[in-house]
Amino acid sequence: MCGRFYIYLNRQDPKIQEIFTKASRRQPEIQGHEGDFYPGEMVPVLFGERGRIYACYMRWGIPFQKKRLINARSETIVQKPFFQDHFRLRRCLIPATGFYEWTKQKMAYRFESQTEPTLYFAGIYTPNQEVLITTTAAKEPVKAVHHRMPVMIETSQFKDWLFDSQLAENLLQNQQIHLKHEAVKAD
Repeated sequence: MCGRFYIYLNRQDPKIQEIFTKASRRQPEIQGHEGDFYPGEMVPVLFGERGRIYACYMRWGIPFQKKRLINARSETIVQKPFFQDHFRLRRCLIPATGFYEWTKQKMAYRFESQTEPTLYFAGIYTPNQEVLITTTAAKEPVKAVHHRMPVMIETSQFKDWLFDSQLAENLLQNQQIHLKHEAVKAD
């Protein structure tokens, strides 16, 4: 599960600053911020339309049975009726510097890419601009902390994820991102 992630703009990645700038131009009424992002907040998102990639803000999570659904499982996203159309028609990318996971003993760990300043989570969104992060069975080093982790898309795979349903389905199974981690002080 991915229940909190973070973005820092000072990480020598002009792409992340560009995403914030473009999203703010598109939706000037929304104040983008760096730092931790929680379910229910407006988060920066990349989405595809007519062969082009755009940035905007969307609300993280979908109201569902008196709570907020924030993740979609990659193993069932294509089959479950609730997610099918969103996956087929509305895939997106959520940029992040990193994400947190917690052990059962409530010890927090921070995960980031070993090689890139920014991670891009695979997501789907509703016509109401509500976004879910797609998760998969955890691989090391996340597996030692938690059983789920976000599906991450490499920059070379953006167009495959955003514009081709068949290639996107294949990307759900092929995680190639190498992560580093460290324990952090719990909030």
